[in-house]
Formats: sequence, structure tokens, C-alpha cells
Amino acid sequence: MTVPLAVFFYLSVHPEDLRRLQDEVTQEVRSRRFNMRASYPVLDSIIKETLRLQPPVPNGAERKTPPLGIRIRETWIPGNVVIKVPLYTLLRGK
Repeated sequence: MTVPLAVFFYLSVHPEDLRRLQDEVTQEVRSRRFNMRASYPVLDSIIKETLRLQPPVPNGAERKTPPLGIRIRETWIPGNVVIKVPLYTLLRGK
């Protein structure tokens, strides 16, 4: 899912946030102060949260373990093994 589609999806699932966004933008447009380059807290937070939940690059970066291996907490990973950290899972951790 592309980021713009994801924004519309999350706004449709969370109508209370859509109302907050409408209020923020409507207030600026009616006052004739709306500026595309300005920062709008509700709009900014919606975009940032969408990027957190649906990153443009869905997979984490690949890394190779050191030649002698590495221990991550209680798990031993042998040397020269390619590992990935899945961003989807990482950004939804509890």
C-alpha cells in the first residue's frame, strides 16, 4: 500500500481523526491563512503515524554478522550470516 492510500485508509478507519484534520484545515482556509509550507500539528501527526505503520520500504536493512558470530540476548548467531530486522514487526512492538 502506498503512503497516500494508507493515509486515506487510516482516516476512513478513524473518523475522529478525519474530523480533527477537517477542523484544522477548515479553520486555516476560512481565515485565508492556509500555507502549504506551514506546519499543521494534526496533519503532521497523521502523516508521521502513517509512515510509522506503513513505511515506504517494508523490509529492514540487511546486515551480515561478524565473522566470529554474535550473541543477541540469549540467541547465538553464527558468523557471516545475513540477518534482517522486519520494520513492520519492530514498529508494532509491545
